[in-house]
Amino acid sequence: MVQHRLLGIVILVSAAAACSDSTTGPDSSVVICDRDEACPYGQYCNNGVCQSVVTHCDDGGSCPDGLVCRHGACVAVESDGGDGGDDGGEDGGDGGADLGPAPDIHVQSPAGSGDPPVYQLNFGNVLVGQTVSGEIVLENRGDADLRLIQLNFEMGPGAADFFLPPEIVNALPIVVAPGAQSTIVVNYRASDGLTDNAILDIISNDPDEPLLKIHLLSEFKGEPGVAVSPLSLAFGDTPVGQESQPLSFLIANQGSGNAVLTVQDVRMELPANPDFSVTVRNSNGDPVVFPELLNRGDTLTATVVFHPTLRQALSDNVLIISDDPDAADQLLKVGVSGRGVTGDLSVQPSPADLGRIRVGQHGEQTLTLSNAGGAEFSLTGLSLTGLSSDWSLTSSDLDIPNLGINPHQLLPSQSVTVRIGFDPRDAGLQEGLLEISNTSPEPLRQVVVRGSGFIPPRVRTIPDPPLLVFGNVQFDMLSGQRESKELELVIENIGGEPLHITQIQRSSSTTTEYTFRPSSIPPVDVGQQTSVRVAFSPQDDGPSPGALLVDTDDPDLSLEGVAGRFQIDMSATGIDPTIFVSPASQIAFGDVYMGRLVSADVTIRNAGIGPLVLNEILLTPGSAAEYSLNNLPALPMVIANPMVEVKFQVRFKPLSLAALTGALAVRSSDIGNPEVILNLSGTGVGCSAGSIDCNGDPQDGCERPCVPTGVEVCDQRDNDCDCDTDEDFDLNTDINNCGICGRVCSFPHAQAACQNRTCVLLTCLEGWSDCDNDQGTGCETHTSVDVNNCGQCDHVCQFDHAGASCLAGQCVMGSCENGYANCNSSTADGCETSIWNNVDNCGTCGFRCQFQNAAARCLGTTCDLDYCLPGFRNCDFSDGNGCEINILTDPQNCNFCGNVCPSAGGTPVCNNGTCGVSSCNPGWADCDHDGITCETQISSDVNNCGACGNVCVLAHASARCVNSTCEVNTCATGWGNCDAQHSNGCERDLTSDPANCGFCGNRCEFAHATPLCQTSTCTLGPCDPGFFDVDGNPQSGCECQADTVSDVCDDALISDLGILVPGQTRQASGNLIPILDEDWYTFTAPDNHTADSTAGTDYYHVKVQFDPGSGNPNGEFAFDIYRSPNPGAGCAAKGSPICSVPDIVYDYYALAPPQTQCRTFGATTSPGPPLCRDDSSRYWVRVYRLASQVTCSSYLLNITFTQ
Repeated sequence: MVQHRLLGIVILVSAAAACSDSTTGPDSSVVICDRDEACPYGQYCNNGVCQSVVTHCDDGGSCPDGLVCRHGACVAVESDGGDGGDDGGEDGGDGGADLGPAPDIHVQSPAGSGDPPVYQLNFGNVLVGQTVSGEIVLENRGDADLRLIQLNFEMGPGAADFFLPPEIVNALPIVVAPGAQSTIVVNYRASDGLTDNAILDIISNDPDEPLLKIHLLSEFKGEPGVAVSPLSLAFGDTPVGQESQPLSFLIANQGSGNAVLTVQDVRMELPANPDFSVTVRNSNGDPVVFPELLNRGDTLTATVVFHPTLRQALSDNVLIISDDPDAADQLLKVGVSGRGVTGDLSVQPSPADLGRIRVGQHGEQTLTLSNAGGAEFSLTGLSLTGLSSDWSLTSSDLDIPNLGINPHQLLPSQSVTVRIGFDPRDAGLQEGLLEISNTSPEPLRQVVVRGSGFIPPRVRTIPDPPLLVFGNVQFDMLSGQRESKELELVIENIGGEPLHITQIQRSSSTTTEYTFRPSSIPPVDVGQQTSVRVAFSPQDDGPSPGALLVDTDDPDLSLEGVAGRFQIDMSATGIDPTIFVSPASQIAFGDVYMGRLVSADVTIRNAGIGPLVLNEILLTPGSAAEYSLNNLPALPMVIANPMVEVKFQVRFKPLSLAALTGALAVRSSDIGNPEVILNLSGTGVGCSAGSIDCNGDPQDGCERPCVPTGVEVCDQRDNDCDCDTDEDFDLNTDINNCGICGRVCSFPHAQAACQNRTCVLLTCLEGWSDCDNDQGTGCETHTSVDVNNCGQCDHVCQFDHAGASCLAGQCVMGSCENGYANCNSSTADGCETSIWNNVDNCGTCGFRCQFQNAAARCLGTTCDLDYCLPGFRNCDFSDGNGCEINILTDPQNCNFCGNVCPSAGGTPVCNNGTCGVSSCNPGWADCDHDGITCETQISSDVNNCGACGNVCVLAHASARCVNSTCEVNTCATGWGNCDAQHSNGCERDLTSDPANCGFCGNRCEFAHATPLCQTSTCTLGPCDPGFFDVDGNPQSGCECQADTVSDVCDDALISDLGILVPGQTRQASGNLIPILDEDWYTFTAPDNHTADSTAGTDYYHVKVQFDPGSGNPNGEFAFDIYRSPNPGAGCAAKGSPICSVPDIVYDYYALAPPQTQCRTFGATTSPGPPLCRDDSSRYWVRVYRLASQVTCSSYLLNITFTQ
């Protein structure tokens, strides 16, 4: 914040360390003073500036002859000790010699105003980016040198735009001799179009006015910008000699900042134009006398009247002459046009525009035909031309069909009406003419007639009507689980224009059990579909009807008085079925004789609300195979009645001697218990030793005694106790025991058998035969490979023109003789076909020599193209594709190979060997209408984009034509196509838009500040309240937040640190922003005088210091201490600073501890024991800045107290 102070305040320019740890500033520092105590200890005040000395002394101590001790410094007796202030000395000064010479600063320019005077340097109207200079002339009217020590700018709106030339800064301090003058040049460069102000602080050694403030101001700047709207005025028909209705356009200053636009003149381009006149008035309606000044946003209204003197089309331009630097030659033109007519036909309105009429509906426009002249004429014909049968022309005043026979006479000022009707059957613009034949000087009057048929959007839903039936949806009350079922409703636009769905919402009676997505839907193009997905998740059981309300722009829809609205009805039922299974957890069968079948019943019921779907009843994987299920119901099944029981059996039939386990799973739609598991157990047991079960009936157990002796042998005994005797041996058929045990039947290459106890050769092995009919030799012939007995005895293999072999009992034909082949794939006739010079089997079977559109021949075993058929040619010289080109129809080879028909923008054709062009290719058109070539590429021609004559013109951009659509090619300097839409051109001003500064999407953002965009560059605007730009870096914004500590000693505002507690440390922290900011604190330190007097010692000690760590970074800060012995005193009683050392020490010596015994009476001499007394006091601390460079650093004070 800007600090306001009295002129008598002490101005600190550099290091001063009163009551701080640092008492001496750097050699180059300068401290302004009005008394010795305002200087660091060991310096004295001389002519308003603290001076250092060589010889130091203790206060009251001895100094060399001719010197006296003042404030720890030995100085000459004649030193004045201050600035002439009154401190009680006899000479009216400060105890020194008579008042000496002193400087006196005076502002010669700019002139001051008020009392006391306020000085303002006004830079006036400055264009953005232009640097101007202002001068401050200072005069020294004193009798000592005036030293200009510091020049600082205080923060303010736009303060960063003011700066000092380097030569001024480098010349500091500037010495001005008595009676002399010094000129300080201040530069200003406007970075925006806003008002800027700041304060220049001039700090000098003038003891009466050490701080001089010069206010800097620039109110008007930027560039004027003239804007005119509209850019043309059309008056239409106006009778010659009469005045038209006046038409107007606005002239506005839309420049940057608040620069003034000077309008030098507004006049017709043709001097003394007899047909048009223009008048200009300001916003108050007063006539304008040029030149006229317009502030930003101000407007002028120019009114033009048309009073034709000739019966013809007339035009001119209104010239607007201004100082807009961007207007071409500072001149803009507004075109004006009209037509002077004599007393003849007037048609109103003209043109006749019926606007948009819905297909299938009727639109109508009434036209008035009047005689605006002074002589009569007749209407001889009315007709519509260039229009479809959707249009009609009627009149209640005229017999239109018979006007040619019976013309209708119109006297001056008389009129008739006609009605133009439009009943569109298709969508689209229709435009034509109303032709009016008459006997006036203009015998054929043509009036443009236009209208557009349109088909509005129309909603169709799937399903239709829009109904979503969710059925039963389950929730589980105990676990809180719930199902969510989602259905989709499709919305299709079957109309003729895009469908807009503006809102989807639940009806007021619909619960939140229904949710839907998406919440918003983009426009639906014609013939396209979109969908709404609705989900139902029950919160309770029972029916839950609902509805969604959908708002559209379908004009045929309406619900509850809301146009375009339709309703999606929804129904669902919340259910909570609960499965009950008995037994609940297990079935134990115990011991069961192996092979015996036992069973257990299982019962299932629905113990909940709503139908329960029984999905599966099964034995889980890993269950023993001895378990099975019986009498299962048909699944899935629905149990809707809690009284219904579903029963089935679990059966157990052990097939082994073992403990067997399994599990039964019952799966249902109960989401709280979707699967119930019953554990199954049982043990299979068998016969005891020495008995067997031969009849297989588990009911009679092991009925036969038997002791096994080993495997079964032919001994008429059951050796293996399997209930059969010698069951493994059949002497009638056993090939190893044929007739008698041990007789084995065997024949070479044959299969033997035992039949009726006799060995017989049953069959030969595969591939062998008994060709000698001797059983003793077995099957001696290998018919699988014997070419003379191939497959059977006496079968000899042989083939025509081929070799032969026997393979697996089949005759196999070998290789064909050279020049022959087996083309019929039959071995019966061998290699029956010659493949030499055979055009149908050339070199191989079935290889027919043939070529496309050509005759073929076979030379040896190779096909050869003989000749092309008429109308075809072998243009690629490849026989593989024959004569591939039809030279009568191929535009690439028309009449002969390589003759390419030119496209000429269309589809080239070859007609009977002659080149030609058919229809234009996509993206091409015959814009010169010569009917010969399609010479114009409308897919890329900016003057014929998409259609002949369609010129691409886009705002603030150069245009291009891409795929028959006008697009932005390049934006004009300072403009951007930030919405990526081509239709509105480059819509964003990149020079001033903070959201798109310099380029699209570049958003200007600064911490704690208002962002600005100036000449396409992000600049730091005004800081937020309480924040400052200290580091001068715009990237960090207004990075420094000022503290809230009071900057004045005001009892209502000062920061009170309270009552100090002995032995504790109280801290205070803050920063000093802006440059002249200071922080004030107060506290009280109570003394226990009674205890001190009793003990005879006084330990009262208050110490204030910067924290030795980082409490005073770079020595930027200093502080003063004030004291009042009245703990209840206010700021008015604080007096002057009381110390010159870091500690405040009362009533004991700090130089030779421990403290000496103090007395309760008598005077104290130094050195000696101090007098015990009550030192309870209130203190004030003033923290201020030593350095002239402002930073955001913080100080930290430590305040300790010993009692």
